[in-house]
Amino acid sequence: MNLIYVTKKWAESIGNAADLLLIQTDLPGDYASDKNLTVSGQFVEADVCRRPATMSDPKNLFLRARIPVQVIAAIFDFTEAESKKVGFTP
Repeated sequence: MNLIYVTKKWAESIGNAADLLLIQTDLPGDYASDKNLTVSGQFVEADVCRRPATMSDPKNLFLRARIPVQVIAAIFDFTEAESKKVGFTP
């Protein structure tokens, strides 16, 4: 599972769209879980997990996002156990 650490200001700047994404906000930095991560120019493209309450179709678990590289602090490829250890519980 990839975890993308982004700045809190980015999550605030995308407004209501942030409510659709599974973003952990109770830690010093925000981060989102994703799959299919690629770097394309000034953006990291990823299928970001949707927040469970916003999923109308269980087959549609991910939302394609283009995140500007300047708002990303780090990207980690954690196992499920490691991601739970750092506080992310999808």
